[in-house]
Amino acid sequence: MRILAAGRTGSSFLFCVTLLVSAVLPGTAWDADLELLDLVEEIPQTFYQFLKLDQVASAAEIKKAYRRLSLILHPDKNKDENAETQFRQLVAIYEVLKDEQRRRRYDDILENGLPDWRQPVFYYRRVRKMSNAELGILLFLILTVGHYAVIWSIYLEKQLDELLSKKKKEKKKKLSTRPAEELKWTSSDRSDRTQERPHWQDILPLKLSIWLYLSIKNLPQTVHEVKQFYEDYQQIKQQQKEEAEAEQEAVSMSGG
Repeated sequence: MRILAAGRTGSSFLFCVTLLVSAVLPGTAWDADLELLDLVEEIPQTFYQFLKLDQVASAAEIKKAYRRLSLILHPDKNKDENAETQFRQLVAIYEVLKDEQRRRRYDDILENGLPDWRQPVFYYRRVRKMSNAELGILLFLILTVGHYAVIWSIYLEKQLDELLSKKKKEKKKKLSTRPAEELKWTSSDRSDRTQERPHWQDILPLKLSIWLYLSIKNLPQTVHEVKQFYEDYQQIKQQQKEEAEAEQEAVSMSGG
């Protein structure tokens, strides 16, 4: 039971980490929706207000408004310092509104608002915008907390198993008295399990730091052992070669 429970906990943790890592990878299915959400968040007014149209405007009216504004907002004619941004936003808005499916999604956002903290896409968008350094720190923190949660879950499973075993033994005790040696062994086993309780020293960063420290500390010895092994190997190889040459010479002399 302990192994299965610990395995389930570990699998769930790895699944969550995998979902988080996948957030930085390109997803063609979500790209268009994410770009739409980013555009809505970037532009303070509605797309229809930007084009100076009503929400019920037809496709022809949208196209006409786009052409009219493109002549005004084009960087070659627009001397505003944000001309390129304004023109980019205009093109992006037109790409949304000219597509019926994307326009329906945008209208739904106008009605229901952007995704909030209760929806996975809310976190997905923020992770997607993180730099590699920020994402690395976030993943490290998640791995640290997850690792600590896993070792605690294993510990609690052992405690639960011990509690169930204790109740079973108490039932058996009513029928027969346990020998003193068995009582002593049970007490010792309980003491050993208590020592298995996780501590802050068991968290992943400290474990990695200790491993790195010991690796660096033992590096000269490791290099020396590898060098010694190579020298011993070369020596054995040389001895085998000399023995083969001696054997071959002995065969030649006996044949002569």
